[in-house]
Amino acid sequence: MSVVRTLCNLERIFPPSFFDVMIHLVVHLASEAKLAGPVQYRWMYPIERYLLTLKSYVRNRSRPEGSIAEGYIAEECITFCSRYFEGINIRFCKLPRNDNFGDPVNGHSIGKSTTFTLDLIEWKQAHRYMLFNSESLDCYIREHKAEINRQNRRISAYELDKTHYQKFDEWVFHKIQNVQNASLPIEVAYLAKGPDVVARSYNAYTVNGFRFHVKSRARNRKTQNSGVVVVASTMSFASEDELSRSVASCKVEANVVQTWINFLDDTWNLQSSNLELKKKQIDDELERNESHFLNLTKQHLAAYKEDLGPSISRIRTFVDNLMTLNERRSEKMQPAVGIEVETNPQKFLEEEYLETETKGWHNVNSCCFCCNP
Repeated sequence: MSVVRTLCNLERIFPPSFFDVMIHLVVHLASEAKLAGPVQYRWMYPIERYLLTLKSYVRNRSRPEGSIAEGYIAEECITFCSRYFEGINIRFCKLPRNDNFGDPVNGHSIGKSTTFTLDLIEWKQAHRYMLFNSESLDCYIREHKAEINRQNRRISAYELDKTHYQKFDEWVFHKIQNVQNASLPIEVAYLAKGPDVVARSYNAYTVNGFRFHVKSRARNRKTQNSGVVVVASTMSFASEDELSRSVASCKVEANVVQTWINFLDDTWNLQSSNLELKKKQIDDELERNESHFLNLTKQHLAAYKEDLGPSISRIRTFVDNLMTLNERRSEKMQPAVGIEVETNPQKFLEEEYLETETKGWHNVNSCCFCCNP
């Protein structure tokens, strides 16, 4: 019901051309999901795609069924034989479009690379990202938090995470430098040292079966792959400049939303004023033509009265005659004492009716004879 009410409210704002069949379809989605279940078990997209495949088999338009049958048989034969081929790139063994080429962790680049130098803030952000997202440093992360907690027993969880985020890179670097252990993994030593200052950038990159583009590359493309989502396991501690930029961005978004709300309010007020104006015009028009409507109604009623007057008088005469017949019938139906009278009520009523009609026509004929010259 909330969907229906929302659409009813939208009908007050948007024009009728906005509400096409796709907008109306939203009303039936919930009921269809309850009746038929998940949509993937009953939608028609796979069937429509397969019908397109069958349509591509048609070579002779005068015999489409035979063409489809021959094309289907040829496709099945080729598919069956291709399963026994070796060393040939077919659709059942070809590499996916966004394959990692044997390196599922690092992926591979697309196009040429450009080198640039990281500043201190970018270097620290890259280093912290590697430290906090590496499983080989989980034990050092727990040790650093425990050390901070021992130094200050009353520290809050927020301050603990903030201190750990800001000082973990330096702490783990000195920790690894002081450890002289041959069993220390080389990966841990490299992670504690940090990345190189000189980095490389690419316009496109493929990793984990997904392809990502920078915004400048994806600006003129129909498919947008520039968005990267990273699930953060640590808290974010922004500086004052970043907070001010975030607040300014939120203010801009709030202004846009407020502008849209004001537009909706103005549209609603304009529509309400138009409705009130139309209602007032209709009321004024009715009040102005009230006497005309009354006179017209009286004329129609007077005409109906003139046309129906003779019929009403005849009906009244007929009703009076029926009442008189009923009274006479009740009198004749009471026999004298000791005398049996055989009566037929239907026959008696017919005779009385014929007698009354004869008298009525006789009176009408005599009146017409007297009125004629």
